[in-house]
Amino acid sequence: MRKNNSFTLYLAGQGISGLGDSIRFIAVTMLIFNITGSGVSTALGVVFSTIPNIVASPFSGVLGDRTNERRLLAMVDLVRLLPVLLLLYVNNAIQIYVVLIL
Repeated sequence: MRKNNSFTLYLAGQGISGLGDSIRFIAVTMLIFNITGSGVSTALGVVFSTIPNIVASPFSGVLGDRTNERRLLAMVDLVRLLPVLLLLYVNNAIQIYVVLIL
């Protein structure tokens, strides 16, 4: 691992990305609970946040095999940034659910 600098950078980048995903998950869960005050709404938010992974999983393997990996990883991270930025303008639970499905 020390000899392969590209792999070390990739591993560090994926680690930082995973940490960011975990922080986003906790923040969105807390935001839903603070806005609604309901555990049921918070649970719905967690369920809705898994829908994009379930829908995209069958296609992501094929896409990964047919495109440049570096470009694909950069594009996916930029696409994942959009819902995070949209969370800045959320005022109610319905808007949060729509952003989570994105």
